[in-house]
Amino acid sequence: MSAGTTIADFLELLDYAQERYATAQDEEQEANAETQDILHSIEFQWYDPRRTARLTRKLSEIRQKRRIAKEDLEIAGLIVNFAHANGAFVKALKRLHGEVQSTERIQAQRSYQFRTDIMYEYLKPEDSAPLKEDEPESGGGQDKEAHSE
Repeated sequence: MSAGTTIADFLELLDYAQERYATAQDEEQEANAETQDILHSIEFQWYDPRRTARLTRKLSEIRQKRRIAKEDLEIAGLIVNFAHANGAFVKALKRLHGEVQSTERIQAQRSYQFRTDIMYEYLKPEDSAPLKEDEPESGGGQDKEAHSE
């Protein structure tokens, strides 16, 4: 894993936490409103036992959904608070990420230009050709015909 990828992953975590925090807030508010609707409905209206049981199951589902949203709020809140408290660090990390990506792109395209003729004097043209992936490096001074026998 490259340094650029690692930095990007951390920055993505910060962005995801911000998004998840906002979504979890909405989910908790929705669950609270649904809970109040059910409780007020039960308070002001009489239901037969079968409908009361269905409302109770629904209320349980809503409360579980609310619990998940609150737990996500806790975790995402810690990350969001860290990002806000360290805003200068996050900005510097974003700049660093850009610099690392640029350097990694340059390094990936790096090549070497011979400055002398030494390589051309001692290598035959076929020796300087790059190896194919399935072609083994020559070893032990044996030629290809010796291997095919």
